[in-house]
Amino acid sequence: MLGYTKLGDPIVIFGSKSGTTYTPATLTDDYTDNTSDTIRVSGVYGISLDIEYTYGSGETSNKLQLQIEGSTDGTNWFQLPNDSTTDGTSTITSRTFEIGQADSNIHLNIRELLTEYIRIKVQENGVASNYGTVSIELTLWGSNE
Repeated sequence: MLGYTKLGDPIVIFGSKSGTTYTPATLTDDYTDNTSDTIRVSGVYGISLDIEYTYGSGETSNKLQLQIEGSTDGTNWFQLPNDSTTDGTSTITSRTFEIGQADSNIHLNIRELLTEYIRIKVQENGVASNYGTVSIELTLWGSNE
């Protein structure tokens, strides 16, 4: 039976954590302001992200946007793709995960990361005046094959 093993303790990549209490990071509308450190994932089967997103006070249409980039050298970065096929033609686009206000606590699994390094980027869009906050904890997973 195929199974997965947690590889070490979870890593807080946005915000901070003391015990079981998160202190979130304040978002902006620019990915360059909200980019994680480089994370080595060579030999890892996949990752999971525990995301706690809170939109700003009085806001009604904010969304958290998350991108995952991969790199073989830790210098040149490439965004994970989406692939859709219609009538035998595959269309590749850059992948962005979008989390709305009603979906503020998410557990996201990404499998089969075939790269040496990753980094996570987040931003908030739809902000009228008050930016929200986010805490993200990453767990690395290995295969029991």
